Amino acid sequence: MKRIVIENSNYGLLLSFLILEDFKNAKYILGDYYSENSSLVLNMRKLGIEVEISNYHSMKESGFFKYYFRRVRDVFFEFGKRENIEVYGNDNLEISIPYRKYGMKLIEDGTINYSFFHGMKKRKTLKNKMKDILRIVPSEKKSFGLDERVEKIYLTGLMEIPREIEKKVEIINMKNLWEGKSEEERENILEIFDFNRDVLEKLKGRDIILFTQPVSEDCDFDELEKVTIYEEILKNYPKERVVIKTHPREKTKYRDFFPDYLVLDKPFPFELLNLLGVKFKKSVTLFSTAALGLGEDVEVDFYGTRVHPEIEKKFGSCDIDELKK
Repeated sequence: MKRIVIENSNYGLLLSFLILEDFKNAKYILGDYYSENSSLVLNMRKLGIEVEISNYHSMKESGFFKYYFRRVRDVFFEFGKRENIEVYGNDNLEISIPYRKYGMKLIEDGTINYSFFHGMKKRKTLKNKMKDILRIVPSEKKSFGLDERVEKIYLTGLMEIPREIEKKVEIINMKNLWEGKSEEERENILEIFDFNRDVLEKLKGRDIILFTQPVSEDCDFDELEKVTIYEEILKNYPKERVVIKTHPREKTKYRDFFPDYLVLDKPFPFELLNLLGVKFKKSVTLFSTAALGLGEDVEVDFYGTRVHPEIEKKFGSCDIDELKK
């Protein structure tokens, strides 16, 4: 049986590598976060893994008529013979729409797989209903495992399992899956993400991790303002104990701004550190949900969106209590 994985994040890819047996024999269809020249794509192909960068573009890129013709075709009609295919990955991407007809095994994409359901009632406004009509596919009825064609949902149990999908959920343990891989498979995964084991030596004695975010890229303010925010936050912690883990979408050169800190700016999922036995006592962030995934025994300093008016304007009010609701 042919297996296809549809993803658009390093975290989702890592989970797919852990879940699938012989993951190198699957075909990976990746979204617009990646490009043909992405190191991850090149590394996967070097290992003989089939990778396709999807050309299933948005309305802006495709044009109005082409976009809607394709949506109607993919949602309401099934052309051609149904192949014997297993589809894994993310079901809320544009690129997943043509593959829903095969059934899907959904793979967690972070806390959105839990928090999405808490906001469903709030999103049922006339404005959002109109958006759903224009999209052709009502997002609340089709995404995050709600589509009846989603057969199984792999979650790590980051938060309480939403009752709307609980019958489909299989809880997975990343550490157990990692240990179940062969030594060659584990090394292949590290190679795909450009992870160098030398960093493990540098991490010794550092038990505080700061997760940065692309807020200057996403908001209407200068990069230096973002750096200033992090400078103020870092004053609260001894620098010899701090690790700065940057977000893959950021363009900020943190090594230049924080030369006295250990900066991890390779785009590997931080969960690899957990799998390799690295432990932190505290995680620090503005409002990144990544900081919540280090375990119940890790203290979280969650500064929220109110640190800057432009951040709050863009992302709304967000504190740790709201995320846990």
